[in-house]
Amino acid sequence: MLTKRQKECLALAARGKSDPLIADILGIKTATAKHTIEHARARYGVSSRIQAIMFAYLDGTLTLSDLAD
Repeated sequence: MLTKRQKECLALAARGKSDPLIADILGIKTATAKHTIEHARARYGVSSRIQAIMFAYLDGTLTLSDLAD
């Protein structure tokens, strides 16, 4: 299970947002956005953010509405 912040960051990454843009949208530092996505990847045991997004979608953590811009 992802944290709320991990879900938010992955959803924005799925929409093609960069770490600096994710940080701006969420009001956090760029490094925090990057680390949050890294922690989400680690929770799923995957090496890329795309894989983490897919796992989050497949387990129901992210929905199609989370992925739509």
